[in-house]
Amino acid sequence: PLKPEESNQLEAGLRFRHGDFRASLAAFRIKRVNALTVDLANPDYSINVGAQRVQGVELEGEWQPAPWWTLSAGYALLDSKITRSNDGDEGMRLGDVPRHTITARTAVAVPGTPLTLRAAVNHVGSRLLVNGSGVSLPAYTIADVGAGLRVDRFTIDVTVSNLFDKVYYTASGNGFAVNPGDPRTFGIRVGVGF
Repeated sequence: PLKPEESNQLEAGLRFRHGDFRASLAAFRIKRVNALTVDLANPDYSINVGAQRVQGVELEGEWQPAPWWTLSAGYALLDSKITRSNDGDEGMRLGDVPRHTITARTAVAVPGTPLTLRAAVNHVGSRLLVNGSGVSLPAYTIADVGAGLRVDRFTIDVTVSNLFDKVYYTASGNGFAVNPGDPRTFGIRVGVGF
């Protein structure tokens, strides 16, 4: 029987707040042990002797330039590596782990109205399809917009995800296929507070 994979994480960070601005910076290192790798004595089976690590930095910030307007952004830099493996991929990057990820969001509560407008941009850098793969999934950037309306106890929220209908692909978990990302999607949510 296979053992559970285990991980440990070391993280250090700083937080800063001044008036309507707040920011945080974190550096971390995650190690996973007991990762599956091929059994050299019987290549049709896997054993728990692999190891992987991801280290990186995350930066996040939020600013409220006016009581009705909020801006937020984030950036992550990830360095992934297979540190022990029988699969011939030792020293290579982990699959489906982008080196760069960037997000930016804004929300405007239209003064004097119950309406809030939102917009977001998300960028995901290129990444390998699977561990040690020679196939790289291309980077992509998608935009989302939305609006919310609150009247008494009722809320109506409308969202358009992937506004420009960008074609992009996500990893499927195996080296033989990719999944298409969600196309432009419209969503409506209605809520009642009690």
